[in-house]
Amino acid sequence: MKSGANILLRGIIAVCFLVFYSGNIQADQCEKPLTWQHVQLAEEELLIGLLRVNGTPVSSGFDIFPYDNSFLVPLQSLEDLLLFDWEINQQNHTFSTIPNQNHTHYCDFDIAFNTQTSAQGFYWSQDDFDMYIDIRALPFLIGGSATFSYEIQQLQILTETSVPGLQADASVKIPSFQAYQPVLPDKVINDQYWAVTPPLMNYRLTTNYDQKLAESRTNFSVNGFFDLAKHATELRFNRTDSNSQQFLRLSKNLNLSDGNSSERLLRYELGDLQLQSDELISRAKQAAGISIFNFDPNFSNSFSQVTIDETVLPGWRAQLFRNGQFIEELFSDDTNQVVFENVDTFYGSNLFEIKLYGPEGQQEVRTQTINVGNDQLTPGKINYRFSASDASARTIDSSQNENLYDKNLSALFAYGLNSNITLETSINLLEGLGERQNYLSSALYVSFDAATIKTQFVKDLDRGSALFTGVNANLGRQLKANLTSRYFTDFSSDAYPQSRGTKSETRLRLNGRTDWLDGMGWNFSTLHRTFTTRDATSIVNLGVNKNLLGGTFSTSLTYNSSSEEDKLLHRLYWSKNFSGWQFSNSLEWLPDANGKVRNYYTNIRWPQRYQVFNESRIEYRANQEDKFSVSHRFNWRRDQFNLQFGARVDDGGHWRVNFGISGDIEFNPFTRSIDFYRPRGSNVANVHAFAFLDNNRNNVFDDQDSALSDVTISGNQAWRNLQTNSNGGVQLATTLRRQALQIDEASLPDPFMRPVEDLVVVETHRGGRNVVELPVVTFTDIEGAIYVVKGQSSRGGAGIQLSLIDEKNEVVAQTKTEIDGYFYVKGLAPGRYTLEVDSDYLLNNQLVVSNNPESILASELGDALRLNDILLTSDAIATQPATTVTTSGLETADVERQKTPFYVQLGAFKKPRSIIEVVKHLTADQFDLKIYRNHKTSLSHVVIGGYATFDEAKKAIELVQKQGYFKDAFVSNRHRYGQQGWQLEYALLNLDEHITRSKEEVEAADDTSYFCMLASYHSMTSIDSSILNGMLSVLVSRREVAGVQYNSLFFGPVKNSSECSQNSGYQDLFRQSSFPIKTEHLKHQIQ
Repeated sequence: MKSGANILLRGIIAVCFLVFYSGNIQADQCEKPLTWQHVQLAEEELLIGLLRVNGTPVSSGFDIFPYDNSFLVPLQSLEDLLLFDWEINQQNHTFSTIPNQNHTHYCDFDIAFNTQTSAQGFYWSQDDFDMYIDIRALPFLIGGSATFSYEIQQLQILTETSVPGLQADASVKIPSFQAYQPVLPDKVINDQYWAVTPPLMNYRLTTNYDQKLAESRTNFSVNGFFDLAKHATELRFNRTDSNSQQFLRLSKNLNLSDGNSSERLLRYELGDLQLQSDELISRAKQAAGISIFNFDPNFSNSFSQVTIDETVLPGWRAQLFRNGQFIEELFSDDTNQVVFENVDTFYGSNLFEIKLYGPEGQQEVRTQTINVGNDQLTPGKINYRFSASDASARTIDSSQNENLYDKNLSALFAYGLNSNITLETSINLLEGLGERQNYLSSALYVSFDAATIKTQFVKDLDRGSALFTGVNANLGRQLKANLTSRYFTDFSSDAYPQSRGTKSETRLRLNGRTDWLDGMGWNFSTLHRTFTTRDATSIVNLGVNKNLLGGTFSTSLTYNSSSEEDKLLHRLYWSKNFSGWQFSNSLEWLPDANGKVRNYYTNIRWPQRYQVFNESRIEYRANQEDKFSVSHRFNWRRDQFNLQFGARVDDGGHWRVNFGISGDIEFNPFTRSIDFYRPRGSNVANVHAFAFLDNNRNNVFDDQDSALSDVTISGNQAWRNLQTNSNGGVQLATTLRRQALQIDEASLPDPFMRPVEDLVVVETHRGGRNVVELPVVTFTDIEGAIYVVKGQSSRGGAGIQLSLIDEKNEVVAQTKTEIDGYFYVKGLAPGRYTLEVDSDYLLNNQLVVSNNPESILASELGDALRLNDILLTSDAIATQPATTVTTSGLETADVERQKTPFYVQLGAFKKPRSIIEVVKHLTADQFDLKIYRNHKTSLSHVVIGGYATFDEAKKAIELVQKQGYFKDAFVSNRHRYGQQGWQLEYALLNLDEHITRSKEEVEAADDTSYFCMLASYHSMTSIDSSILNGMLSVLVSRREVAGVQYNSLFFGPVKNSSECSQNSGYQDLFRQSSFPIKTEHLKHQIQ
């Protein structure tokens, strides 16, 4: 057996070598020449995912386009976020590196993309905003790996070296529009509890056959999360052939502070509880009981160590990280709990990440933050906790075997003496096996700038006493220390029973990070115990850990002086992702026992696929009869459930097979149906969102309001295909305890509607239901320009303050004119307003207002209003005819006026989809129409022209107004649209001709024929006019489908629908395969 262990150990060392040096192997790949093939992306398939680089979230709104079996990502966005020093020339289709002495570890390349369609190579594409490349090419450019997970909508990039954009001291900063800036919500909806809610149920049924035992076993578990009697309720039922286990817990958070939960929080739990340990009296355990407290229970228990527990379904693998450092890996069992005990805490913020990996391919990250030292009570504040528990009892299950000190009755009070000192006292009554102990405890917390001290004295009222002292300190930028001592005098408790005979215990823990290897973490601990009846023992541990090569590496060496334990124990753990293959490896061996291996496993999670997931495991257990085993698990994932098949074989020739089905079940009140889902985890809650048009603007849905259907709520990728029903409601599932959400304004039925709150945060609890009303109101935008007239010339009035006054004579909005006199006010409620110019400005400059409207009417339906130009004149010329006034710096002479071209602005629009209603009334051979976008105001301005003289522009206005439209058209100087913030979006020439011709061809076609749809857009400005002018066979029309309006491009007619799939002549411009639409249907849709 020793020789076998040595062979296994050598194999492991070889694997370690390959893992450590795999980065160098991949780095050579960047020398390979890359070939590319140009493809067309479909806008409707765009995914918005999370970009994570080397474990760090970088962007939660990253564009990802699926294509074939891969994904394409935007180059310029990657460069803006990560600062790779790439030079991207979209016009010439080139992509290369800029030499940088600080970034010599990245590959050098100079790539010219081929715009011709090719049959091989990595994919690339281009649109108006960026160029896109295949994520499979990223390892050749930056090393490492790039994978996208459909399950969690996440692009994970792992590099072998640090990324410039993630370094705090990067010389080039991330642009401000990309950098993260916290956004405060407009409204927070506190957690809600109901008398009863339909349960969110998770089920799992497995059956297995063991060839060695010649028997089969069936396991069935159901987990229900719901509200009962206005309490969050967890009910678990686990049944096997031989026994059953049940778990029931009710809990509630009460916010007693009118919105400030950090000041007055009350929480209580009853049923089956997970108890925390403390320094001297109690240890962590599960018990039936009740606990009431008004603070984070980890606060008073986490000075030196803490117990981290999470509700996790059976079969999940959990990895614990503290501030990015790997701590431990555990597997959940049939109790639906994963418990990390005696986890060290250090001064400051301890951010614990629990990374969960489900047996069906799920991935989830939960976090807990434990503060030590910098979270003392504020002066005068009182914390309290009352609890009664019995570890030998369960709420539903039959009682367990009674142990010593199983019953516990306790009360704790803490008082903030000042900002640095907290006093704490508690009483504990422990009972079990006929014995009873009563304890009185007092503790003192003292905080300093970078350290905190705790002293606790416990008196057993019947016997001896115990003393705890500890110092938790920050010794530098990268070093923290925790020193604790415990002394016992004839003392016995649940945490330190008399049978152990402990006399004293001193522990020193150090935790730090070095500058070596780009920030390697390390930890050191030593524990010395003395006993009343036996020799003292010492335990020394040294460990290092690193997020290395795109994975996690941890190793520790432990020495134990006790004769009852192994003297020297070495642990190794590492995990790595190779192109979507995640390898996790763990090894425990005894260096002083001829290299004996105690335990070893390799767990392999195959690349994620939407419908299938595979996981393999190789395991060695020295204490088992059959020590070596290999197992594999295959999961077939459907939207409604998950099927699992597994097999295991060991070195004794014994085998075992299993089959399982799992999923989630819940009732949807909006569709009045029972919905089935694949397993989503144990942290799911529901948000019931209601969107409505708030006609009376009281933010409450009442009889005067109307529900809004087909509205999309953003905030979670899982909601992207969900819309409100005819009553304005939709059920949204979330795994977050604070879920941010907002209405997608693009889904509102009218461009002049907007939500009252831009961002709403909803607090939830597991299995809960929180109702949030999302009022929507109509609004009006107003724009105009102010000109200061002096003599026969004028200029834009810059920096003039304007006020809008409502009918109650109250100021509802204020703004200042821009440098050219332009002003814009958005979001006005329906009503009548007057516009006032700053009186001080008028007085100081001896000006009066001319041409100011008496009132401005904002309609109930909302609108975009363009006011006539407002003139500020001196008293001497105020009565001169308006025709003598020129715009923006024009001289009086006609010769100078003719040097500047003029436009006629027909209107300004919030949503470009409204533009078609304007342009279809124009005669195309008379006017050249253009659309300019003002990115400051988010308005699209429709103009015609230009014109060489002011008089020619006036004549154009007369012509368009003769058609009965464009009564608010006005002359505008061309230079206005060339200023910063403006962009020419499109020049739509002969559009009326295209629309008319297209409609005529559709109406003339036979009803049994087909037209081939090439593309559809919500916005007319998304259509490339060069296609319409260059390819007369392409038709354009506006059509309405299921109440949604589209601007569609198509060709035809054709006799057979199969002819559309050929798409001859259009494949370079549109989707690879157009889809057919029957002519008789198109005639009903076209407008």
